[in-house]
Amino acid sequence: QASTQAAHMLDLFGDVLRTLVVYPDAMRARLREGWSTASHLADVLAREGNLPFRGAHRVVARLVRLAAQRSLRPDQVDAAILEEAAHQVDVQIPPMDTTTLRRHLDAEEFVRTRVTEGSQHPDEVRRVLDLAAERLRDEEGWLADRRRAVAAAEAELRRAIQTIAG
Repeated sequence: QASTQAAHMLDLFGDVLRTLVVYPDAMRARLREGWSTASHLADVLAREGNLPFRGAHRVVARLVRLAAQRSLRPDQVDAAILEEAAHQVDVQIPPMDTTTLRRHLDAEEFVRTRVTEGSQHPDEVRRVLDLAAERLRDEEGWLADRRRAVAAAEAELRRAIQTIAG
């Protein structure tokens, strides 16, 4: 039963992928509204300010809270609000200008800076997709060979049955 359910789920997933419509501009707009890179900013503050991550996280959490209270998106915050957040939670942070702050909060920049194997960097995603496509071609070739072998075996079986049946 589990294998039947898995097969149905794979069929469903295939249908989802075949009918998927992606709206890149709308996705970019939604990214600018969200705080998906807040933990990245906390990592930067911890690394560059030689802070414990917990302290850096408190600063960023306060920054997000202040920004939400003021209806600011990540691309609208500035160095002054970051300093205010740090002051409110009593954590010393390294100086950071507004341009750098916004760069660390930019989701597209975040993706571009991820360059390790298996990362979400566009070149790495392309490489992995190319490998997957190559493997799919290999698997399709293997499957075609198996189907031909099964068809040949079925034909041989039919001939044998006809010979026996006379």
